[in-house]
Amino acid sequence: ALAKELNILDPKMPEDIYKTHLESSRGAGLTNVDSARHNLASAFVNAFANAGYGSDKMMLVEGDKGPWVWKTKDDGMLSTTASLGMLLHRDVEGGLDKIDKFTYAQEDQIKAGALLAIGILNSGVRLDSDPAMALLSDPDNIENKSIPMRVASIMGLGLSYAGSNKEELLDVLLPIVEDVSLDMQLSAMAPVSLGLIFVGSSNHQVSEAIAYTLMDEERQKQLKDKWTRFMALGLALLYFGRQEEVDVILDILKAVDHPMAKPTA
Repeated sequence: ALAKELNILDPKMPEDIYKTHLESSRGAGLTNVDSARHNLASAFVNAFANAGYGSDKMMLVEGDKGPWVWKTKDDGMLSTTASLGMLLHRDVEGGLDKIDKFTYAQEDQIKAGALLAIGILNSGVRLDSDPAMALLSDPDNIENKSIPMRVASIMGLGLSYAGSNKEELLDVLLPIVEDVSLDMQLSAMAPVSLGLIFVGSSNHQVSEAIAYTLMDEERQKQLKDKWTRFMALGLALLYFGRQEEVDVILDILKAVDHPMAKPTA
């Protein structure tokens, strides 16, 4: 009765949320780029409006109408595919089956989105089978030559195991932080993932790995990369609510001779 009163018995379309059907000129004159952006925005609205519903009218559809991912482009395809994790949140058994077909797409962006969707789907779910760990830490994904797929695997683990303090993930993610041969985007996203997993724990293994990466002479050129700021974010997450323990790491950062050290501190 309450669901009927709130009009939430059926999944919503974005148009039901922001009433575009009332604007007769909406969409007129949009370029292909603008249209793709509009479609991406609709994918986000759809994901939040139908989060955890397990059904929608845009992504989880068969036949000529969908899925909506084909109406977006480039990185938009990644985000749109990842929205499946929101729609199917916590329905691990059924959700993984529905996401699986996207992992076989030709486009790396769609495959990366599927990996991120797996992480979102499993967020807050603890199962003995650990499907997120098995899938996202698989070398075929986390060591893939595709940067988007590797980043999605790394962040998927962080989202899936946020706040879990899962020690096994140190063996998976710390080597990515410390490997000087890797692109900074990969090395910097691993601390964010670790920061989510060990949020508020002041885990010394993670904090030391990040600090020493910032101090590494071999990394000095890489540290000018825009992605370096995410190392700072990962470090901050570790000390969330633990201000009384931050003095040691601050002293280490003061010794770092690089412009990034000051904003990080």
